[in-house]
Amino acid sequence: MTKAGTVSSEESLTCVDGVVRLLGTQCQRCEEVTFPPRLQCPNCGSNDLDEMIFNRTGELETYSVVRVPQEGFEAPYTVGFVRLDPGDVRVFGPINSNPDDLEIGRSVAVTMITPAEGPVPEEMWGFTTDMEGST
Repeated sequence: MTKAGTVSSEESLTCVDGVVRLLGTQCQRCEEVTFPPRLQCPNCGSNDLDEMIFNRTGELETYSVVRVPQEGFEAPYTVGFVRLDPGDVRVFGPINSNPDDLEIGRSVAVTMITPAEGPVPEEMWGFTTDMEGST
């Protein structure tokens, strides 16, 4: 458990039929949906939470191309907010796609990004416009 009451990033992922999916939680008391998974509901404080699996794809709400990278990343790279369902949850993460292929409202899929494929310093989840190539 982290200080914010979330579980580790490894516990935020699952694999369904060979496809990476993000995990969240839904409160049984107030129905609040959260990502990453929580041990306690941030809305009502309940510990009665069920694990939920988000859809493989989400909608790109906004994005930015980073040209001055943080340490460990290689610029330029793209990050953005993606709306996941069910639960209408917004997630911020790297987008492993050509920025010229991006537009607000476009569908993106959860994928694993490796240092050989993108600007990340270690393997991590992110999003891609390549629906067939996402794992």
